[in-house]
Amino acid sequence: MVAPDVTTTYTVTVTEILTGETDEADVVVTIIEVPIDAGSDATICEEDSFVIGEAQDAGYSYLWTSVPFDSSLGDTSNPNPTVTPTETTIYTLKKTSDILGCFKEASVTITVEQLPVISAGIDATICSDQTSFTLSSASGPATGVAYQWQAIGGNGSLNNPTLLNPTYTIDSNDTSITFQLTAQNNLPGDNCPAVTDEIVLTIEELVSVSAGANGSICATGYLLNSATATNATSVVWSTNGTGTFSDNSALQPVYTPSAADVLSGSVDLTLTATNNCGSEQDIITKTIVDTPTVNAGIDITISQGATADLSGITTNASSVLWTFTGGSGTLNNPTDESSAQYVSDPTDVGPITLTLTAQPLTVNGVNCGSAVVDTLIISINPAPTADAGDNRAICLNEVTTLGVASTPGYSYEWTSVPFDGSLSNPFSSEPNVQTIGNYRVYRNRN
Repeated sequence: MVAPDVTTTYTVTVTEILTGETDEADVVVTIIEVPIDAGSDATICEEDSFVIGEAQDAGYSYLWTSVPFDSSLGDTSNPNPTVTPTETTIYTLKKTSDILGCFKEASVTITVEQLPVISAGIDATICSDQTSFTLSSASGPATGVAYQWQAIGGNGSLNNPTLLNPTYTIDSNDTSITFQLTAQNNLPGDNCPAVTDEIVLTIEELVSVSAGANGSICATGYLLNSATATNATSVVWSTNGTGTFSDNSALQPVYTPSAADVLSGSVDLTLTATNNCGSEQDIITKTIVDTPTVNAGIDITISQGATADLSGITTNASSVLWTFTGGSGTLNNPTDESSAQYVSDPTDVGPITLTLTAQPLTVNGVNCGSAVVDTLIISINPAPTADAGDNRAICLNEVTTLGVASTPGYSYEWTSVPFDGSLSNPFSSEPNVQTIGNYRVYRNRN
């Protein structure tokens, strides 16, 4: 049995042992060469593709194998497949003659240059009072890679943009910066593209807040429309009183003082604004203006032509005004609740209704409530008419009764000419006397 590598002629010599006669014969074993080309070894970049093998040769069949296994081979009977290996792979081609069954194998090695695996880190948010930011969350190979950072949209500077973890100095005008990291293998003969990754750095401004100004508010409620908050993600109102906010998480709610707030006279309102950088608060003190009250006083009785002193009482009033109906007199000082006067006309008969109106105070153009009124009644008594009774003659030491029956609401006073000590009661409407004389009675309205 022979297995030549090349075409070989084999000669056999046969010798007769007894006679020594010989004879020779030749046989030629021709080697059928199977031409094969698996392709040339090559180096490619990760994710690149490469064509291996040869063009289809009629009369032959093909079979590819790979170490390690590469699924990108696809049809392993394809003489020149396109492969996309993920790592360095040896591809072996077996080419077989369809007639003779002869075959030959050849291999090709495709070296895959791995792209660097990098990460620029994670997005971050910092506060505007921070002066620098280190890209400490970035990662990548420690060697064999060249790095380059760019700060897109930033006005600051990197201390060394070729470091994997440089430090960026914040500029006062920076608001949002995209940090882009580029990495490329720096191996000899490297032709692979660079890879990039990026993160976004957001610079959040510090929160600022104003609850408004100190001042006055109505007891009926007040819209806090002067409150402002900048760069806040949330706001909340609080009070040292017991009143209520329409929505304490709204920037400009309505605050309604409680009865206890009104009684205390003032309340502190605090606005707190918060964002990722912390919180700030502002406190304002509001004096509480209550709704007006009015009391016209008690009813009065006067005589015709007399003057009634008015002594009303008001609180929380911007102005007051006395008015009247049912009379013909006049008012003195009608805009003063406590020193006004009603001067009755001699023809007044009453009753006369005096009305005291109090207007509310105004805070920031808003009335603290509505006008309130109260009334009193002035009753008019007619002018007094004296009646001493009829003249008469009596006996000495006789007792007689003067005057007429009294009228409620009047007082009486008697005098005599000449003086009569027998006048039993000079302040009675009907005194007794026993002396001849001239008597005069005065009747006055109480």
